[in-house]
This record gives sequence, C-alpha cells and structure tokens, in this order.
Amino acid sequence: MMNSFFLMVSPYLYEGGLKSKILMFVSLAFLSVLGGQLVYVTGGTYLPYVHLLYVPIIIAGFWLGIFTGIIFAICIGLMVGPFMPLNVAQDIAQSTPEWLLRTGFFAMIALLSGMSAQITRAYLVVLKRRYLTDFETKMPNYKGLEALYKDEERFAMLTGVVVIKMRQVKEVEKAFGLETMSYVAIKTKERLKEVLSPETVLGRVSNDAFAICLENKEEALKVAQHLSQYLERTYKFDKIPFLIEMYFGIMPHVKGDSDSFRTLVKKALVAADHGLQNSLEVCAYNEETQDFSERNIYILHELREAIEQDQLSLNYQPIISLNKNEVIGVEALARWGHSTLGMVSPLEFTRIAEQTQLINPYTKWLLKKSLSQLAQWRKDGLDFVLSLNFSMKNFEDPTVVQEIFHYLEEYNIPPQMLEVEVTETAIARNIGKAADILQSLREKGIKVAIDDFGTGQSSLNYLFELPVDALKVDQVFTRSMLDNSAAEAIIRSAIMMGHEMNLKVIAEGIETKKQLEHLKKLGCDYGQGYYISRPMPVELATTWLDAKRTQLMKIQA
Repeated sequence: MMNSFFLMVSPYLYEGGLKSKILMFVSLAFLSVLGGQLVYVTGGTYLPYVHLLYVPIIIAGFWLGIFTGIIFAICIGLMVGPFMPLNVAQDIAQSTPEWLLRTGFFAMIALLSGMSAQITRAYLVVLKRRYLTDFETKMPNYKGLEALYKDEERFAMLTGVVVIKMRQVKEVEKAFGLETMSYVAIKTKERLKEVLSPETVLGRVSNDAFAICLENKEEALKVAQHLSQYLERTYKFDKIPFLIEMYFGIMPHVKGDSDSFRTLVKKALVAADHGLQNSLEVCAYNEETQDFSERNIYILHELREAIEQDQLSLNYQPIISLNKNEVIGVEALARWGHSTLGMVSPLEFTRIAEQTQLINPYTKWLLKKSLSQLAQWRKDGLDFVLSLNFSMKNFEDPTVVQEIFHYLEEYNIPPQMLEVEVTETAIARNIGKAADILQSLREKGIKVAIDDFGTGQSSLNYLFELPVDALKVDQVFTRSMLDNSAAEAIIRSAIMMGHEMNLKVIAEGIETKKQLEHLKKLGCDYGQGYYISRPMPVELATTWLDAKRTQLMKIQA
C-alpha cells in the first residue's frame, strides 16, 4: 500500500525546470510575507504564530532542494529578525542572538526537509525501476514496455509485436524447483539477444512469455520465422537437459491503426495461445484467433455452470467381442447442448476443462452419472464393463480417486466392471507417475486401458512399465488400414504385441463391415464404431443392449 502511495504521488515530487522553480519560489515568498504580516498584526514574534513560517520553509526544502530551501530559510529569518519586533505594541526589538538562533532553526528545518526530499526521490526512482522491470531478467516487464510506448513518436515507429509463449513451464518447475524458471528466463534473454538485432526492444510480459517490439520496418512474420528456426529450445539445469517448447504469436502494427500498445500485446498473446493449443509454432493474429480465445473463456464459464446444474448428458457406445458378436462393455461419452453455442464438441470442452482444475469436477460428475446408470443396467440384468475417459490431471486430486471407490461402493458395483481409459500421450509425459497411479487402481480391481494407442510420441518400451489390461487402437488407423499398408502394419503390430503381453486389443472407429472382418482376421479382440453402433442416449442404449442380449440368447438356444 505504501509503495502504491509513493507511485501515486511521484509525479509531484520532482525538481522541475527553472521556470517552475521561480514560480514556486515567488509563491512561497508571497506566502511568507503573508505569514510575516500575520505575526506583525497579532503582536510580534513572542507569540506562537511565528511557527507558521515553518510551513513555507518545509515546502521550499522539499520541492526546491536543500540549497534553495536554506537560502529561503535565511531570508525568512532576516525578515522576522531585525525587521520584526518581539512586541509590536511596546516596540521591543529582538536581541541579535535570539533572531540568529531562530534563523539557524529555520535553516536546519530546510536542510532536513531537503534531505528527506532527496531520500524520497531516490526511493521513488528505485521503486519505479522495480515496478517497470522484470526482477529476474532486468528487462522491461509489461508495464515497462507500455510506459516506453506511451510516447507517440516512439509508438509510431513500432511495426509489430511478437510474443513468445513457452510450454511445459509448470512441469519444469515441479521437476526442478522454482529457481529453474529464473535460469530459463535469463538464458532465453541471452539467446534472444544473440539472434535479434541490437535495437530490438525485448520484454518479459509474464512468467512464461516474452515480447519482442519491432521498429525500423522489421516484419513481425519474418522475425518470428527466424526465431522459430534459430532460437535454441534445449536447456540444462543441474546437468540434466530438458526441452521447452516455444510458440510465436504475431501482431503487425501499421501507422495510423487505432490499436493501443496494450491491445497489440494482447492480440499477440492470443495468437501465441492459439498456436500453442493447435501445435502451430508461428501463428499470426486474426479475427478467428480472437473469436477462438473469447469462445474458450465463454465455454469455460458456461461449462462450470453446466456441471453444477447437471446440464450435461451421457451417450453410450457399445464395445463388442469381434468373434462372439456379444457386448462386453460400453464407453460413456459426454454431450453438451448449449442454448447459445448449440452442440459443443466433447473434444473441445474437455480440452478446455483439462487446462484448468475444472477437469476434476467434470470427472466427478461423469463418475456419478455413469456409475448410477451402470447400477441400473445391472439391476435389469445387463452386465458389462463401463469405460470412462480420465485425464492424468484427475489423479493429482486425491478426491477424484476417492470418488471412484465411493461410487463403486454406493452403487454396489464390482471394481472389475469399471475400466479407466488414459491416453497414450498423457501417460508418455510422466511414465513413472502414471505407472504408480494405474497400479494403485489395478490393485483395487479396476481395469486400465491405454486410449488412442499408436498416436503417442514415446517408445513402445514404456508398455513394459505400465500395469494395463487393454490397448485401444486409435480410429485413424482403423479407418485407413484397408488403403494404407502402414496403418495396417501398426494395427497388426499392436495386436501381436498386446497378445504377447496378455493384453486385450480394442479397435476404435469401425465404420464398415470390411473393416470389421479384416480386424477379425488380424486377431483383434474387441471393437467399437459407427458400424456396430453410434453413441446413443441412455434410453436408446438400453433398448439396443436389451435387443442385442435377446438376439444372442436366441442364437445360443
């Protein structure tokens, strides 16, 4: 609060030019004359009214400096000394030692006031520097850049802003400690200075973002592409190398545009975020990226309300045994029909939820809704495994795991009737942590499946470390396998490897009979897809499952 106060008053605590000093001096002199007249009219210097003259002396020392303040104090001392009687009515003059002593006090007050002003000004300089500078890199921060480009002439020189957004910042901090990002920030600053021209203005606008302000006709796109190609992303801390992904958001500036500097940086940040979320290393701002950013914020707000008010619904897609043609499970898939946005893709809203802690309330809702329905099906004689998609973020919240066991117990569902699906990419980011979490679930009897298998970036060796029951081959390979030998080879390898490790293999995205028959020939265990059944609301799913059971019973009879 005190720092804010000093910053607020700082524009008024300055030395000023010669004209302002003369004006202030004349004003204070006039005030002093008025004070002297008040002392004279009230009866002389023996009365306490003489103390009023300390006010202009303190002001002079504080605003005009030590030297001017002392000169001013001496002038006042002379005015109320030999020229100002002790008692006006009796015409008693002050003694020389008395008025000299008072003049000395006046000068001392001016000195102290001037010294206080110097200390205050020095503190304000330091405070302002801290306020406008990033502590770790000593570069201008967001406020510092904004202050720099408040000058209209300087702003007119600006040709564009490039924002560098860094990924995996939180992961690096968790792995190595908070001081790691200080090292990364300083190292990034050094590397930027090596690849950019000396006149380029650099700033750090957040913990994971840098801004590059381009002047002198530099093109933002060319600079971003240059950085994308030549800026080193590998760092080493405590002799351990790690990679920081970087995404470049571009916002050009044309002289005469109405955008302020703040708006330019905001739009460049929006472009960088859009690039990060869509794996676009260089991304220029346009209306689509702005709409995308605003839509994300709106979806996040509305999704929270939808979860709290139970406005989401579940569809269920059957999973069948390819050889026996019997239902072995269903996958619960969330659906959201919004009054304004219409049907929002689950891929879209779950991705947004996963970027925040909202993924945990969403997963708790999913658990309760789907397990209560599974309990109802079991009462009706429909017995199969329920598959649910989980985020690795869910396992960072111990209450989510507690909810799993709570609802299994509440609805009297055996743990082996629940299958938790986690994507291969999510597991690959932290294999050790994933193995511990999944093992704890399997020990309780819950099944574990790797979803979207084949799309991950890691070596398949990680499978030996993971306690899993099934592999779900991503639908992109299923759809392409009849026309693409590479896709077929991936599926064949996944089936062979899965069976060698005693894992069941499930093919996603079966859309034709030919695909289903070919998967049977390859030895795939289970399958799901539109050819078998589309995801259905609970009423239709119940009817479909019941009909499938009746059909199977007739065949067996």
